[in-house]
Amino acid sequence: MKNSARPGIIYATTRRQAHEISDELNNVGISASLYHAGLKKAEREAMQEQFMADKTEVIVATSAFGMGVDKPNVRFVFHYGPPDSLDSYYQEVGRAGRDGEPASTVLFYQTKDLGIHKFFKGTGQIKPEDVQMVLDALQTGDLTISEIQNKTRLSKIKTTRTLNRLEESGAIERSREGVIHLVAEHASPDDIAAQASQAQSELHEAELARIEQMREYAEQLECRRAYLLRYFGEDAPARCENCDNCLGTGTERAQVIAETKARD
Repeated sequence: MKNSARPGIIYATTRRQAHEISDELNNVGISASLYHAGLKKAEREAMQEQFMADKTEVIVATSAFGMGVDKPNVRFVFHYGPPDSLDSYYQEVGRAGRDGEPASTVLFYQTKDLGIHKFFKGTGQIKPEDVQMVLDALQTGDLTISEIQNKTRLSKIKTTRTLNRLEESGAIERSREGVIHLVAEHASPDDIAAQASQAQSELHEAELARIEQMREYAEQLECRRAYLLRYFGEDAPARCENCDNCLGTGTERAQVIAETKARD
């Protein structure tokens, strides 16, 4: 890190991790800002402005950072653990070297690091009985999200997730004011509940598949650029001669992964 050209971005998997990395960098004399969704809006804006103006060398962030950020002179993007998908990874590493000058991207990876993404995806499922409670509440009339929460005693996250699935199936409509209306001519509540639960299950499986693709990318020994291009349906050369695998530096990494799996 001390020898890396700066400025740069370090992506952390959790907010706690971001705080720890930021504190450590500042302790060793590298000016680092912090960015995650748990900070107040004014704090996030101040951190981003400092980084964009080159007043800080590194910004340590969760995936909340980066949308709309176009800083041309980012010299590195480090991932302190894998993102939840190749789509996220590709977007984040794409923020390095936009000025056309040399830049590096590094993924620090252990197989167990994917566990946190699987945990978060696993907690995102909805149950048919939760869908039924929301539908029962809407049978009494049009309601806002907070009113549905009060009637069902579901958490805001569960309520929002359930409403998203119901909206996708056409069972509800939302007004511009956020009032939710049950579509009367739709299928029976039992059918709607089953369809919404099935849709959530399919979404969960798709999310797990994306995590698996991230693992394959991290552990494979072929050209990384070619792998990414093929993932996005683009033509790919056999080798890029720039990634660790093409340069022959991936062998030691593969051995470390194999030894880690053996211990686990």
